[in-house]
Amino acid sequence: MPDYADLTIRIRPQDAAGFYPVEVESDDGTKVEDGQLRLDAGRLRAAQTNADAYGRLLHEALFAGSIRDAYLAIGERAASQTEGRLRVRLRLDARAAELHALPWERLYHLRRGDLGPLATSVDTPFSRYTSQKTADYKPVGERPLRLLVAVANPANLTTLGLTPVDLA
Repeated sequence: MPDYADLTIRIRPQDAAGFYPVEVESDDGTKVEDGQLRLDAGRLRAAQTNADAYGRLLHEALFAGSIRDAYLAIGERAASQTEGRLRVRLRLDARAAELHALPWERLYHLRRGDLGPLATSVDTPFSRYTSQKTADYKPVGERPLRLLVAVANPANLTTLGLTPVDLA
């Protein structure tokens, strides 16, 4: 059994009608290409200090019509095959710069009948990407893998209410 079901949501640049074309693709081959994102910039601006309201507005705008239907079907598959774990990747087209300014990490989704934050659950890891002209890089194949790790441990952490890192 896989750890997660995978879902990629692609949002293209705004079309002549003022909508953003949306595509959804899942690791099981499900593909929907006729979605439309309809943003109400005024309502989003008014809700920017209320994470709950903002997340719900993004949900209503993104998960509509065929995209909602595909998302629910993929969610049901994830519930039966991966105990509800669904990895969501949001790919924003580089030519839709205005979408990069939105806090997509506030996006809500429907899970087990409840509407809640998508990006705050271990069951639904969320990543946001921009489109790129080059192909994805291949994973590093050589071993051992060498990493450089740096840890900051400022002297004034306790005055900020933080615990210093135990360097030992």
